[in-house]
Amino acid sequence: MKPINKLLITIIIAVLVVSVYALIFSTVNQPKAVAEAPQNISAPKTVYLIKEYNGKIAVFLNNEPNPINILESPFVRDLPEYDQRILKEGIIAQSNQELLKILEDYDN
Repeated sequence: MKPINKLLITIIIAVLVVSVYALIFSTVNQPKAVAEAPQNISAPKTVYLIKEYNGKIAVFLNNEPNPINILESPFVRDLPEYDQRILKEGIIAQSNQELLKILEDYDN
């Protein structure tokens, strides 16, 4: 084999070895994927507050100042004293199902 062919083969092998090493090194040292983010991070939880608003029963979302829904009936003044008192303070619902159950209790 001619010396030039030996040199060319040696260079090609060296380039292949360096390429393989670079590929392995870059794969091992890549940052973790976004999918592997910490599991303790969660989306904000929806909280409903059912309370009196202008004499009616209203639903507020996540401490917003304006209600997302106002029931047309019953008027708070027509409810038993206990219900009037708890609606002044507000009733917290942690889910849609819990909200619907509470509203059904006041449905006429």
